[in-house]
Amino acid sequence: MRNHIISAIAEHTAHLRKIREHIADGREYKHSSHKECVFGQWLNHDATQSIIHQHSELWEEIGVVHTDFHHIAKNLAETTDTQHALILETKLWQKSTILTNRLLELDKRLET
Repeated sequence: MRNHIISAIAEHTAHLRKIREHIADGREYKHSSHKECVFGQWLNHDATQSIIHQHSELWEEIGVVHTDFHHIAKNLAETTDTQHALILETKLWQKSTILTNRLLELDKRLET
């Protein structure tokens, strides 16, 4: 399961890179919902049920932050206001940092 967490972080990072490319040079960014992205599919997969029960509070927080991340990303992709885009980008990075940190915390807990 720990390898899946590292893969989940990598998938999240790849998604974030696509958003950054969209912001930087207008590359196309097709928003996916928090359930459609690779990370979201893993998060809601049956194989993760044992983690959910053992670490329910942390798992719930990961899910909420992941959902928030996608809502912000969608708003960022749709905005044409530069000032609003900067605010959303900052919020997106904050959510990304929290999400990555919580996943690393989960990985550490599973190690023990």
